[in-house]
Amino acid sequence: MKKLKKITQLLLSGVMVIGIYPFTESTSQAAVTSFKDVPTSHWAKASINEAVAKGYFKGYSDGTFKPGATVTRAEFAVLLARVAKGTPETTQASVFKDLNGH
Repeated sequence: MKKLKKITQLLLSGVMVIGIYPFTESTSQAAVTSFKDVPTSHWAKASINEAVAKGYFKGYSDGTFKPGATVTRAEFAVLLARVAKGTPETTQASVFKDLNGH
């Protein structure tokens, strides 16, 4: 399980570094949220902003993004669904029991 978490973190970091560019043809130019835990000097700020603008990430309700946090299985499943242009609600219901509320 620990190895899976490391792989997930590495994969997510890689996705953020490349800016998730080729997954969509057009980028939404929606206003980018300013997260209180992502300073302008953060190494991944541009990638985070682009991913948020595309709708892949939304951040947490307390106004944070938590760029150094471990990604949970549920969060990763939601990310994959968003990148695939679907949402967990429109995919097969009850496949992952721990996705309720995410």
